[in-house]
Amino acid sequence: MRKKFFSISVAAVLAVVAFAAIPSMASAHEYGNCLKAEPLAKPPPCIAKKIFTPFVGPVAITNKKAPLTGNFELKNETTPANAIVCTKLSGQGTAINLGGIGHNELNLVFEGCTGVGALAFCQSTGSGVVKNINGTGKIIGEVASEQISATETEVTVKSGFNISCTGGSPGTTVDLGPTTGKIVGFAAAAPKNYETVFTEATGLTFAGKKSTQTGTSESAEAFPPKGKVYSN
Repeated sequence: MRKKFFSISVAAVLAVVAFAAIPSMASAHEYGNCLKAEPLAKPPPCIAKKIFTPFVGPVAITNKKAPLTGNFELKNETTPANAIVCTKLSGQGTAINLGGIGHNELNLVFEGCTGVGALAFCQSTGSGVVKNINGTGKIIGEVASEQISATETEVTVKSGFNISCTGGSPGTTVDLGPTTGKIVGFAAAAPKNYETVFTEATGLTFAGKKSTQTGTSESAEAFPPKGKVYSN
């Protein structure tokens, strides 16, 4: 995965120009931070005495698993005991407000991933060596999201998130294919409403079967002042 933040494409710049001509929507759902002090400001989305400041132009952001939250779990919808469980998440990308709506694109890396239930063979051992999902225990892909309300984020898989597992016999690998689809996450309760919570969110397909996603993530500005990313 690239270590530097990917640059904004010409297409993104053109999109900004195009949307600049569109009047502000009655109900904007933008990305921004809550760093600016304002004695009379009241939540939401910020805490008391902080005012929401929407981003102007593209902003580089990072993404990670929210502290003190559970693992990320990709479960078979009808047989949830069969799942892929990941202990870590990291990512980088760009957030931008277009026509009053927050959008972002992120390259994500799930780490410490293992199969459970019928997918436990993903960690099969051959010649005394434990073999991991994708050989590294990592699952990598790209997503795009849109803020569909002040508290709801729709995340669409753009590419990647392919999962292969070591087969039951030595030298055998089973390619389970990519994860596709879209899910909706919800803002956590204040004061942690900068976190996005997915609780058995439906809308994904993995290994040809309907699947759900559980886990909690948060984003922050990549460069100073590195404020956490809120939505209004």
